Amino acid sequence: MSQELIKVTINGQDFQVAKGARLIDVCREKGFSIPSFCYYADLALQASCRMCLVRIEKMPKLQTSCTITCTDGMIVTTESEEIEKAQRAMVEFLLANHPLDCPICDRGGECELQEMAFDWGGLEERFSERKNARPEKYLSPIVANDPQRCILCKRCTRVCDEWMGEDAIEAGGRGAGTVIGTYGGWLNCSQCGNCIEVCPTGTLLDATYRHQARPWELDQVVSTCGFCSDGCEMSLGSRGGELMRSVARDRYVNGHNGEFLCIKGRFGHPFVNHEERLRTPMIRYRKGGRLIPSTWDEAISYTASKLEEIANAHGAKSIAVVGSPRITNEANYALYRFATDIVGTDNFTATDAFSLVPFFENLGGPLATHRDIRFAKTILLIGGEPEELQPFTGKQMRQAVRNGGAKLIIVNSRPIRHVRRRTKSGGAGNRRATPLRLQRGRPSRAASSSAAL
Repeated sequence: MSQELIKVTINGQDFQVAKGARLIDVCREKGFSIPSFCYYADLALQASCRMCLVRIEKMPKLQTSCTITCTDGMIVTTESEEIEKAQRAMVEFLLANHPLDCPICDRGGECELQEMAFDWGGLEERFSERKNARPEKYLSPIVANDPQRCILCKRCTRVCDEWMGEDAIEAGGRGAGTVIGTYGGWLNCSQCGNCIEVCPTGTLLDATYRHQARPWELDQVVSTCGFCSDGCEMSLGSRGGELMRSVARDRYVNGHNGEFLCIKGRFGHPFVNHEERLRTPMIRYRKGGRLIPSTWDEAISYTASKLEEIANAHGAKSIAVVGSPRITNEANYALYRFATDIVGTDNFTATDAFSLVPFFENLGGPLATHRDIRFAKTILLIGGEPEELQPFTGKQMRQAVRNGGAKLIIVNSRPIRHVRRRTKSGGAGNRRATPLRLQRGRPSRAASSSAAL
């Protein structure tokens, strides 16, 4: 269905845009830079940083572009002396309690507040009051917190609520004494670290990477997470051949997962440089013998000779090649070609759990993308546990319900996390329904549910 287009004038230029589009998104798409801290696409609006101010004709004062939807004939100005003066004042407020410790802050070089101050320069500091200084602390073994750096954009609280359904972190206190914290002082959640990723300053930090390297010292390599089939893009930062961190920060990647990563994708990388990891091929020359270190040439030659012996004695069909669902599709395909073209056997498998071939052969419609899931109106989940098997898919389902009011129907033989959390949400998609449980192949009153996550 085609969208209705309307006319919007931005800085004297006319544009045709979709009716109801968010003004800040339209301005940025058309090449007009608008600063912001609290605005984050696809999250509930906050409008607290007041940085995205614009002048809209016939409105008596400056408006926050993140809360304005485009209407036909709207005339907008994004750059003027009036707007710049207001935005500079906003940055001055944000820096009122902020310690100027960029040289020792792990976010230095990636801090949005730092970049804003550098871009504008010459900011005036007129506050003589004592800063609201609070000691740094750890919220968990992998999340460090420096409260005085917080600018109260509340990205972290909204991500924790809307992406993860955790509600584990929230703003506490009032006025100038407001800080981001947790219930009971400890972060009781799944430890996904998405609050760290979306934080625009050095308030929330990766405690496993802290004080180990500066961002500009890292070699960034974009890769695909291999822990599940969601295919999230991430950037691997390494220094001197040692993998230091894994992030999905939008300055490095622009994948379908945005800045989302689960705990495995973000913190599951220490095995790469683990001291007990094998770094050279090992050959066991006889049954029960010791594994002897060798070169790759020796290992490949030895393996080829053994495969040749088996093929000569029993035929190539007696050889099977087993891949793994834990490796990439490309690696499995390479193993398949090795089995069929080199070894000469049709005995190849990547998993022995079940085959999806009948499903794809009888598929009656197109496969849904993650974006389709996020904006679906009704979602039917049969079996599985998205929180463990496909965390990003689970996140899209949760947002579809919480932010989009979608109806979620779950059919499973056991309660999963989506069901257990249905009574803890007061989001827009709240649906109170009695769960249904499958018993001996028949649904009975107790585990499919239509629930808010």
